[in-house]
Amino acid sequence: IPVLGPALQAPNVFHAFGFCGHGFQLGPASGRVIAELVTRGQTNIPLEAFRSDRFSSS
Repeated sequence: IPVLGPALQAPNVFHAFGFCGHGFQLGPASGRVIAELVTRGQTNIPLEAFRSDRFSSS
C-alpha cells in the first residue's frame, strides 16, 4: 500500500510514494488527490489507510 497524503511532521509537504511498480497505473488518481490537497487543503478520498504514520509505533 503506498503512502499518500500530507506529511505529519512538516507543513506544506505531501507524500506520494511506495507504489511498487504500479505508479504508472495509480499516477493519475494519486496526482489528483495530491493536487486537491495542495490547492484546497482537503480531498473527498479517504486517506487513512495511506498515512505515513502507520509505520510508527504508538
